[in-house]
Amino acid sequence: MLLAVYGTFRKGETLSDYIEYLREHGTTEVIEVTGLKLFVLGMAPGAKITEDPNDKAVIELIDADITEDQIDIILEMLDQIEGVAENMYERGYINTPKGEALIYTKCGNVKGCIEITDWMEWQKKGNEEKEEALQKALTHSQAIYV
Repeated sequence: MLLAVYGTFRKGETLSDYIEYLREHGTTEVIEVTGLKLFVLGMAPGAKITEDPNDKAVIELIDADITEDQIDIILEMLDQIEGVAENMYERGYINTPKGEALIYTKCGNVKGCIEITDWMEWQKKGNEEKEEALQKALTHSQAIYV
């Protein structure tokens, strides 16, 4: 299973423990990919896949050696956490040096949300910048609280 995560599932972030099993059964690397935009949606980011090679984002790429049954269980869990049934996020695929990777992207509009390249770098920003981003997300009804 090739999985790309860019925000709260990245190592050390609030939801990272949910996919620790994948890290333990494979390899992990942090890379920059093209054709992906990240947006601050408050306490979590969202991503949009694009066709533009100038759009870049930093992801954690996890290549896990697990069975099809394990993949099904992981996907069911991720779908629930990501709110797939509620149309918050949806499954997508991006090109990586290791092949096509599954990624969860934001459904709906990200208009007015701050665009970033790396969620981990964003986390180092001051509270004032984060508060501004949250207010912009709230203004456009895209805020997410984790």
